[in-house]
Amino acid sequence: MAYTLVLNSSNVISGSNNTRFQYNFIGGGFRGDNSEICISQLSIPYAWYNVSSAYGNNTFSLILPTGATTQTINVTLPDGFYSVNDIQNYIQQTLVTNLFYLIDSAGNYVFPYLLTYSSVYYKVQLICSTIPATLPSGYTQPIGAPALPNATAGVQFVLASSGSIAPIIGYASGTFGTGAGTVQNFLSTLTPIGSTVNSLVFRCSLVDNNVVMPSDIMDSCNINVPFGTNILYTPTFEKWVKLKSGNYSTLIFSIVDQNLNQIYSVDPNISLTLMIRGK
Repeated sequence: MAYTLVLNSSNVISGSNNTRFQYNFIGGGFRGDNSEICISQLSIPYAWYNVSSAYGNNTFSLILPTGATTQTINVTLPDGFYSVNDIQNYIQQTLVTNLFYLIDSAGNYVFPYLLTYSSVYYKVQLICSTIPATLPSGYTQPIGAPALPNATAGVQFVLASSGSIAPIIGYASGTFGTGAGTVQNFLSTLTPIGSTVNSLVFRCSLVDNNVVMPSDIMDSCNINVPFGTNILYTPTFEKWVKLKSGNYSTLIFSIVDQNLNQIYSVDPNISLTLMIRGK
């Protein structure tokens, strides 16, 4: 005899960051002896951020010359899913807020930082430019802008040893740019990871998978859709996994990343169909 279980947002366990779900068996009990389980269908929103306070990868600092000294701007990115271009846009937004930019003769804003992805090298490029001591011809500053440096000087980009965006952009922690009056160019020395979650692993409290550790691993799937859309997983064949013997009142289904780390999802609206049968 086969059984079909359907889990959705009503099965979310409170405080589980929308990645653990509990199914309560009717009548308060289910015997798992000589039975198997598999995923029949799963639809889950791709709704976990790649940059967040939960992952501790959302900070950096900008050091800019002004007068005879420098000003440090400590930046914390709001939790979200950021591409390198998104981070660059946030840098520019921060500089606009703090009036650290120039305006050229065409009215374009000119910024002293450029963070961009290089598909040729599979690296992230960082360019730290200079701020002049006197305005070039045709350039102006916004009203209330900090004083120009006493001598042309470069900006610096700082990644702390913990809590920074360094893993996302493939950089080791440190200070990039010496503050000298020349443009300085950097390429990441580590592989930019883009996102801490590259695939999903499914765990079930009733599974007895004795060839893996932990033994409750049930299945896995790749992420092959853009952020903000639904990941659809429909196995091409039934991947039956043995259930533990004994009597159980509940089943716990969990979603973790490829390294079995917890995922922090902001959307609980999954649709999961499980099948159980006697062996």
